[in-house]
Amino acid sequence: MLKKYFIKMKVLINLCPPYQIGTIPSLGLGYLKAILKQRNHEILINDINSSVFLNNKELFEKLLQECKQYLSRNKFLIYTYNLKKLLTLLYHEFFPREKNNLIKDINSEADLQVKKILTKKPDIICFSVFLTNIYFSSILAKKLRKNSEVNIIFGGPLCTEENANIFLKLGICDYVIRGEGEISFQKLIETIEKNQTTDNLSSVSYIQNNKIVHSHDSKLINKLDELPMPEFGDKEYEIIPITSSRGCIKNCSFCAETNQWQYYRRRKADDVVEEMKKRIKENKTKNFFFCDSLLNSSNNWLEEFCEKIISLKVEWSGFLRCEKLDKKLIQKMKESGCKEVAFGIENFNQEILDSIKKETKTRDMIKILKEMYKQKINFIINLIIGYPGETQKLFFRNLEYLIKIFNDIKGFFYINSEFFKIYPGSNIMNNSKEYGIFLNSNKEKLPEELSFLQEDYNNFFTKWINKGKPNPEEFYERVKFMELLSLGTNRRTYSKKKFIIIDNKNIVDLSKIVNKLEKNKKYLFEFKIEGNLLNENTGEKIIEFFDKARYKGIDYDINKTLPSCIFNKKNINFQKSCTDCKEVFIKNKQEISLCSRKMKQILKINNVPKSKHFNENSFIHKCKNCYNCVYRTKGECNYIYC
Repeated sequence: MLKKYFIKMKVLINLCPPYQIGTIPSLGLGYLKAILKQRNHEILINDINSSVFLNNKELFEKLLQECKQYLSRNKFLIYTYNLKKLLTLLYHEFFPREKNNLIKDINSEADLQVKKILTKKPDIICFSVFLTNIYFSSILAKKLRKNSEVNIIFGGPLCTEENANIFLKLGICDYVIRGEGEISFQKLIETIEKNQTTDNLSSVSYIQNNKIVHSHDSKLINKLDELPMPEFGDKEYEIIPITSSRGCIKNCSFCAETNQWQYYRRRKADDVVEEMKKRIKENKTKNFFFCDSLLNSSNNWLEEFCEKIISLKVEWSGFLRCEKLDKKLIQKMKESGCKEVAFGIENFNQEILDSIKKETKTRDMIKILKEMYKQKINFIINLIIGYPGETQKLFFRNLEYLIKIFNDIKGFFYINSEFFKIYPGSNIMNNSKEYGIFLNSNKEKLPEELSFLQEDYNNFFTKWINKGKPNPEEFYERVKFMELLSLGTNRRTYSKKKFIIIDNKNIVDLSKIVNKLEKNKKYLFEFKIEGNLLNENTGEKIIEFFDKARYKGIDYDINKTLPSCIFNKKNINFQKSCTDCKEVFIKNKQEISLCSRKMKQILKINNVPKSKHFNENSFIHKCKNCYNCVYRTKGECNYIYC
């Protein structure tokens, strides 16, 4: 006789946009679903992120750009959300002078989601809250609170005690789960189900007798193998997230991983392999991304793991440290299906590495990068630009290292450069004055209706001041340098892919062409525009076409002179000669060099000394004012943007 299982509670978890681009499942929600499923609760995952990404791309892009613009405009930034922006979105009637185009778009989508959620009649509604999706999550939670009496729970990386105070005072949730959520979440659900007292809860914040209570932190999960494997259903995914560990064995000064996870814990290799087999069977994928902060904490573990998955014929990628690898292990990684690795290099200058407490040597990192290329494993170099103490001289020396590596290996790699930010919980945040850094909080007075939040608002750190180097102008210039160099070294830019030709027969609906190109972008190398497509009568459509293509990140090739009407349009700004060009880096065959005309100016302005690999003799300048760059004709001009 089959045993009957009675559903206890219906729990709906929302994942709001923007969480990530694409439809990759959430690993954290997969674990929560598996935990509650063991206790016979019904779990509904409302993946609003994927829904908006697929069906409302305009809103998704607006939300994404809002985050990017805030992070890029504020160079000297504490890595957190914009509290004033959040208050403006929730209470725009109190901020009449603040213009925000997002409110209408988010409200429209949130209203649809409220109807969808309430028709499912959940007993508990939850939100997985991140830095990027806090705005949408908060607006949706506020609307649900207005239309329902169901308990609302916030959890996720953004849920600290400080933020819990703000969320609870705003009234957008009833409970906030802090830190690792699996055990705390399970206990909270059962407490609500049985209407028990909250005295025995841990790592949960809530309001009791008009006061905010932060229960003691729960014990961390020591044996990760005892957790059930994440539940993703039987849906097919292009790539599946997976983790073999939590935490990191190092404690870099800028990083908050150790503060978040406290100490390092690792699963057995066999347990990870079994999960991969489960995903291959259930989700029909052999492509895995490891979310570990550090995958190679132990060479022995990684070698054992690689040996066990060779027969599975999978592909995988993850985050590793350079100096912990060796030639034998890299070969084993390649054999096991490793396709791409991201290295936290941060900086090639030894003095900066020592300040970061990286515990590695520059020469060791370079040696491993060259070995990775020999084994044909793609790699990403993560760099921090403008770390405290980085002078112009050190920055250009860092640039010199990168160019030399590229020219030595004669191959491509990807540079992910970010300006220095302070992460809450990091050693730099906790000991900022030791680094010559002073933290700035919000000073302005809130509207009278929000005075209950004034103290939290004034204690909310958003920016910092560096009394030393670099200054804001140097900061911006360096990030631009690295962005340009990244375009030149990126393998993906120059890999051989399909060519798509557009001729005058396709003029009917150019927007459909852009959408088609975007869907096939991963297979796309370039596309050409030929025939009589470009003429005076089609100028407006071409402008629109170019704008959309650029917006979608699609490069294009024009092999016919553009009509003069095109040049008068403000949205199309091709340089008309070498003197108008603002690019610094030149791709010549398989080497990256620097434009002598631009670099001589920069070196002179910044008083940079000459060196072996970074001097006037290494610069190339072949432009003959031929105007080929105006028409972006590949092969005619050696600038990488052409």
